[in-house]
Amino acid sequence: MRTNINEFQAAFRDKPIVSEAAILEFFRREHPGLKLPTLRWRLFELRRKGEIARIARGFYSFQPLKPFRPEISSVLKRIYHELKGELPYSDLCVWSTAWLDSLIVHQPASKIIIAETEKVAVQKSFAILHGHGRASFIEPTEKEIQFYILPTQESVVVRPLMPRSPVMHLEGVVVP
Repeated sequence: MRTNINEFQAAFRDKPIVSEAAILEFFRREHPGLKLPTLRWRLFELRRKGEIARIARGFYSFQPLKPFRPEISSVLKRIYHELKGELPYSDLCVWSTAWLDSLIVHQPASKIIIAETEKVAVQKSFAILHGHGRASFIEPTEKEIQFYILPTQESVVVRPLMPRSPVMHLEGVVVP
């Protein structure tokens, strides 16, 4: 299946999103016996090289995806540095539910900051945050969220960090 990538891109240049079925039809013009697993392998190789991007299952684009780059607020930085200062050898990351606002139709009135730390440091993290006067909770239940977290402007939820969680460093803060 040797088709010039420029030909391939030119065929779908005017379409922002291309279905797998349309791609299969394009390749079958030159290679009538092309099987779907062979096409999927070829698409995998093109994705790996960065020549196409997978948008959803069975849909692709030639335009590169924008990397996720959340806004790191000063409060988020402060909480991270409070925890990291007291627990320098503990793995942790922080994030805010405000990052999800662009995906939500009905905007919540409160912002929740999630501080994820190693399982052995959850209690200590809670104590540090509580000592700094922050409304903090350890793995709250649905009722606790409804009655205590949602009515406040800003709360911090402390929970265990999943082992090998994908994290990145932005502006001196570790985030998911």
